[in-house]
Amino acid sequence: MHYTQHTGGEGSSVTPAGLGPWLNSPQGRSARPQAIWPGQIADALRGLIHAANQARDQGLTAVPDNIAAPLIHAFRHGVLAGLSEISRRPPQTHLQRLQRAAGTGHNT
Repeated sequence: MHYTQHTGGEGSSVTPAGLGPWLNSPQGRSARPQAIWPGQIADALRGLIHAANQARDQGLTAVPDNIAAPLIHAFRHGVLAGLSEISRRPPQTHLQRLQRAAGTGHNT
């Protein structure tokens, strides 16, 4: 995994702007309190960021595969778990609900 270094002066690091604060905010933590996948995604991203910072500090241009692979795997599976909770069918419009209740229209 290659990383992009952002230099912001002393203590610069690799971070996705705005993502860390959201993951740690009440909105991010409470978005799906019963679900495991938001924490899995956050942990994987934090691990990847930490690994990228360590690689940079060691003068490497990429995170070694043996470190990046399990973190990427955890991230991808977290995303897939989150996506599995999303309905593939778009929500019904108010008109479609009225038509269904009245027994007219198409059953979609």
